[in-house]
Amino acid sequence: MAEFARWAARLPIEKLDCIKRENLIFQSRYGVENVSTPTWVKRDIAMLDAPLATGTRSAAVVAIVGVRLAGDVVEVRFADGQVGRFHVLWLRDACACPRCRHPLTGERTFPIEILRPGLRPSRVEIGPEGEVRVAWPEPAGHESRYDPAGLRARIEPPPAPAPTLWGAELMAAPPVFAYDALMADDGVLARWLIALRDVGFALVQGVPARPGAVARVAGRIGLVRATNFGPVFDVAARPDPNSNAYTALGLPLHNDLTDREPQPGLQFFHCLENTCPGGETTVADGFHCAAQLRARDPAAYALLTRVPVGYRFQDRHHDYRRLRPILVTDRSGALVEVGHNNALRVGFEGPAEDMAACYAALRQFARITEDPANRARFRLSPGELYVIDNRRVLHGRLAFQAARGRRHLQGCYVDRQELLSRIRVLART
Repeated sequence: MAEFARWAARLPIEKLDCIKRENLIFQSRYGVENVSTPTWVKRDIAMLDAPLATGTRSAAVVAIVGVRLAGDVVEVRFADGQVGRFHVLWLRDACACPRCRHPLTGERTFPIEILRPGLRPSRVEIGPEGEVRVAWPEPAGHESRYDPAGLRARIEPPPAPAPTLWGAELMAAPPVFAYDALMADDGVLARWLIALRDVGFALVQGVPARPGAVARVAGRIGLVRATNFGPVFDVAARPDPNSNAYTALGLPLHNDLTDREPQPGLQFFHCLENTCPGGETTVADGFHCAAQLRARDPAAYALLTRVPVGYRFQDRHHDYRRLRPILVTDRSGALVEVGHNNALRVGFEGPAEDMAACYAALRQFARITEDPANRARFRLSPGELYVIDNRRVLHGRLAFQAARGRRHLQGCYVDRQELLSRIRVLART
């Protein structure tokens, strides 16, 4: 698709503005006085306190034209007619003054007991710079200030970035990044991170074909997550495997470590050697496949979001178990996670009357993932590395002939939170 052909040149750093807007939800709860505070604190969490002094207020923010106390709620009226209603306990909790937040860390320092029933402000007003000011009866002289941008974000949250769905056409023009640029240039890093967040897949080329290089790439995002396979693991055929990954067998499309809580977010595979016939990599967008299932059979989709499945990994030293649905949705019903691994699956947990329908739904979902229209396929060369969102993208491989060469990959995991954290930190600049 042409959309993917533009990835390398597209996504200028300005795209991070959506993350800045998303951050307002968090910024509306934190703030610091304009004292000797680290630049990162002023820039990223000063939305409730002296915003003009810290340069965080956007010209696009709608001005506040009225405030009033109505019982235990402060009503804030914006110039475009929108009205926000903020409970006094929430406002007191969000106070950002040096009495309530440490001026260097931004962390709360007051006890929960302050947030007691019957607490009422002694005064609410609009300040000289357009902020909301709330005075509290105790301690004497205690005043909180709230930035219009942060308050507006509470009543009108910016939309979350929408995932870019894909099928077999992904490899016609995938998101590709050069190792040297990725390691040296934060602008390239930002575009790579956004591709991983939105597409769930990216290739990196020119990585030194040396053991341990995968951890260096992962380190550009955050801490490597160690598992029972180690911080970095070798994927090669072994005489004594404790996982099908360490054989020459083909692997159906799956998500890794569905037995773990939480399931690792990002998964990295770096090719060190690949001379065996066979062994091509396969990937499929679990969100895209789930959307197809939902369109074709809403009842089957609902079952996979509702009925939990047991997963288990065991060897001589470990025995991990987890019960979770294959498709995980958030409280709004949006799909946020896919966890499908036939090798580790124990079975559905539910009444016998649901079992036939559950297994029918699972078969249907598995068929969709393996549909050639949904499955991208490629062969890794030494020095190439690919990254997937392991809680969205399924991966697998074709069988290979281990006796006719060597196939050696190194892999590691990084939690998804590390990815989102890195994007937000880059968005501060």
